[in-house]
Amino acid sequence: MTARSTYKTEKGPYQIIDTLPHGMRVDLNSAKLNGTAVTVTQTGNRITLDDIMIPAEGEATLVLIAYLDMALPVGRYENRAIVIDAETGEAVTAEASAAVEIMPEAVFDCGDVYGKVFIDSDGNGVQGGSSETGVTARLMTVTGDIITTDAQGRFNVPCAALPDQSGTNFSLKLDTRSLPKGYVVTTENPRVVRLTKGKMSQINFGVAQPKLVKIALSNAAFTADGQIGSALGAGLTQLAKTTVDQPVHLAINFVLGDGLTKQSADALLRKVVTYVKDRRRGFGGGSLTHSVAFQKSSNKGASK
Repeated sequence: MTARSTYKTEKGPYQIIDTLPHGMRVDLNSAKLNGTAVTVTQTGNRITLDDIMIPAEGEATLVLIAYLDMALPVGRYENRAIVIDAETGEAVTAEASAAVEIMPEAVFDCGDVYGKVFIDSDGNGVQGGSSETGVTARLMTVTGDIITTDAQGRFNVPCAALPDQSGTNFSLKLDTRSLPKGYVVTTENPRVVRLTKGKMSQINFGVAQPKLVKIALSNAAFTADGQIGSALGAGLTQLAKTTVDQPVHLAINFVLGDGLTKQSADALLRKVVTYVKDRRRGFGGGSLTHSVAFQKSSNKGASK
């Protein structure tokens, strides 16, 4: 730190106070004032040099050698210094500062992410076979960063995060609007992985054009207590058997009538989807998505 005086006479005594950032330590024997060794005192992170006299139109330069702890996390560390009047305690200079920034070292500090978006022909969420090639798509992070895969569906996010000692969660979402028309995601979306310092983590997304299965439902397909009827159950079981290891999309048309409201139909719909998922899981799995349209009954014979 250098303090300059514009006075025509010598001024003082002053006190130089240097405040160290957390994690910085100083070599007290390195202190020199205008090139001459001086004795400084340290209290906590504050270094003090007393009884400074600044010559007329001259300057006083204090030099200290300080070190940052190598174990400190990545970030900005600022050292601050000021000169005060030793008698009044008032500042006679503006506060000066100098910053040191610890930058991340990719090999040791970063958590990298790589992966692929692929055609999941069998809907099992795992790439395998020559038909399950990559596909160009767009991915997004929670901070708004956009990643576009190459023609083979590959992507890489260097230094996706700077994990702490216990690791850090990283979330990545596949933008379904960037997929070929009619394709759906067969894997979890978004996906979250736990990143570790200096290690690479993989995130893959499967997509597929599912087999479209249309189902028409009404109150008659269910028992009086709202359970799946035997005929519907047999049909859904057969559906699960014949679509093993392939993505399926159920397009359900629900006819509302006989006291069936949209709210009660929603509850029945959940039972149907769960029923199919459970049986497909038993037969080998495959992704399942669904959509529903509600239609009012055209029966005009009912009376109030």
